[in-house]
Amino acid sequence: MRHAIALHVLLLLGALVALEEEPQQEERNSVNVSVVTWNLAEGSPKLSDLRFLEELGEKSDLICLGVQEIENLTPRRQEGHRCREWRRLQHRVLGKDFVRLGHHSIGSIHLTVYGKRELASRTKLVKMSDVVCGVGNVLQNKGAVAAFLRVDKTTFLFITAHLAAHQTKVAERNGDYWRIIGELEQEIPPAWIKRAAKRRQKALTGTAAAGAAPERAAHGGERSVFLDMVDRVFFFGDLNYRIDLDRLDVQRGLVAAAAVAGGGGAAAGGRGGERGRRRTAIVPEACLQPLPTSSPWVKAAAAKPSLQSLLDFDQLTLERSRGGAFVGFSEARISFPPTYKYDKNSDTYDSSAKMRAPAWTDRVLFLPHQPAVQALDYRSVQTARHSDHRPVVGTYKVMLTK
Repeated sequence: MRHAIALHVLLLLGALVALEEEPQQEERNSVNVSVVTWNLAEGSPKLSDLRFLEELGEKSDLICLGVQEIENLTPRRQEGHRCREWRRLQHRVLGKDFVRLGHHSIGSIHLTVYGKRELASRTKLVKMSDVVCGVGNVLQNKGAVAAFLRVDKTTFLFITAHLAAHQTKVAERNGDYWRIIGELEQEIPPAWIKRAAKRRQKALTGTAAAGAAPERAAHGGERSVFLDMVDRVFFFGDLNYRIDLDRLDVQRGLVAAAAVAGGGGAAAGGRGGERGRRRTAIVPEACLQPLPTSSPWVKAAAAKPSLQSLLDFDQLTLERSRGGAFVGFSEARISFPPTYKYDKNSDTYDSSAKMRAPAWTDRVLFLPHQPAVQALDYRSVQTARHSDHRPVVGTYKVMLTK
């Protein structure tokens, strides 16, 4: 009888231990990664503009900060004061819970990677690299900075970039993308290549044994070597892809999207109280002005008056579907207003003589797809107004390989 009771007690204790270890096991099998891209427009943000980093610190294991135009391109022997101030602000906001795993820059493009202090023993920054894409592939105003990182056995590649500007330069932006990944593919650590080759061969053997067809490239385009050689890739930055519409058409689309999100409200000329203003916050209130219906696009978008009617004309979305760039990458659903171009310290889109059309120039893309990488949050930070760009933040649950 005593032996039977003792056995039951042991079984009960074992079950309790298993229940306690299950969440810890889940924690070990995944990490939360937050990615930030922000074109600083050669200005230093205020401390209050970085409060969103505090929120990220509470829910993230890794934080990657990619900024563009942090300084002008004036030749200097030492880093400028804005770079020093940016580093000071990061440390002040993230506090003692995070350690800086690595930092690298070219010109005005900077990438900094932070990790939770308790994750540091499981994380190794293997190397950092850069690719220049400015005039003659020499000028450092355009290009990319990358970090090769490993968490346990899972390999990561974080790339922040600033691609060619201007509405019509789609081919140049695509060219910058292919140059960046072509150069970085040559920088992949040899041990990663060897490990990936073994894993790929094992997968092909299993596929052949099952009689299944081999995996084909996403979107029908050229498959990136990153899909085979690196476990998790994040590509983010001021990618500069625009909307293939003129200013009036884009603004009309924003007005229509705000009307749908708010059920009329400010978009229709009414206020509707604080709750109504929050619901129409998909577009800054200063932009909610009725426009003439002279454009043929208005009729085409009448069936779906939402942000999707504008995203149908988004150059990056179109190029991904055509295989022109970012083949195989995914992006979380965009539910925030265009991040460029604002009047500085304002919620108003460009009111200069140029009247540039708003666009989602600032993006975060990743591979592979779910369930390996699951988007938890993807948004712009509308309260950070010092630049003509809004920062964009993506948070992801990333499964670790065994």
